[in-house]
Amino acid sequence: MRVMSEPVCYITDFWTGAVDVEQAAMDGAARVVALGAAHETELLYVRLNAHERWQHAIFMVCFTLLVITGFTLSLPDEWMRRVGASALTRELRSLVHRVSGLAMIGVSIAHVTYLLFFREGRTWLRDIFPRPRDLRDLRENMAFYLGKRPAPPAFDRFTYAQKIEYWALIAGNTLMSATGLILMFEYMWGQMTLEVAALVHRMEATLACLAIIVWHLYEVHLKPGKFPHSFLWFHGLMTEDEMREEHPEYCERLAKSPQERARRVILRGKE
Repeated sequence: MRVMSEPVCYITDFWTGAVDVEQAAMDGAARVVALGAAHETELLYVRLNAHERWQHAIFMVCFTLLVITGFTLSLPDEWMRRVGASALTRELRSLVHRVSGLAMIGVSIAHVTYLLFFREGRTWLRDIFPRPRDLRDLRENMAFYLGKRPAPPAFDRFTYAQKIEYWALIAGNTLMSATGLILMFEYMWGQMTLEVAALVHRMEATLACLAIIVWHLYEVHLKPGKFPHSFLWFHGLMTEDEMREEHPEYCERLAKSPQERARRVILRGKE
């Protein structure tokens, strides 16, 4: 368990990677004593480490640019001038769209590399991989929503809904990347292939936008307890109360694994 007493330095270090789940807390006990009797402490759980937050941030920027430039590519320049965006010519929108698409493919490759070759990435893959218990959690959660159970199931690190969203993102991103590359190098393909790729690309783009707006934004930022915004994507942390409410089984699993708990739990001092 790591100990931190300066929130500003903590956030800065966490984004630069100076404090990461890969590092051990060799000076923990000494810093606990340094907090003094006048300080309180709180447990914070590392939900997203520095690698994962950077991947999410780059992906988020690329996705936003792709949505804006992609849907406006179908609009004539005259329409863009009417809304005061005359500088965003079709050529510029196309360039930004392609660069953003290549950047998204790059961060996707980085994510796969992280999953395969980093310890925390392999742990992520293990925890988010679908299991038979997800069907049980789904059944019990539906029973809770219908008033047949007094409480929702005790979720592990990732809920069944988060797993569905993650693997849907993987599948959709793969499809978008493949069809986008076909359209980018159109001179290599026949007319029928290009038309099918364009149709699939537009349909998947619409589906992805709806998934983000209807599902992801509500689940992460807008639902009761999170509204109006969650900064988890920025600092990567959940309080002990939040973790025990949303992922109680994961808390129990960490309690049984001191080594993993040392990488995933931070003791922060507060005035």
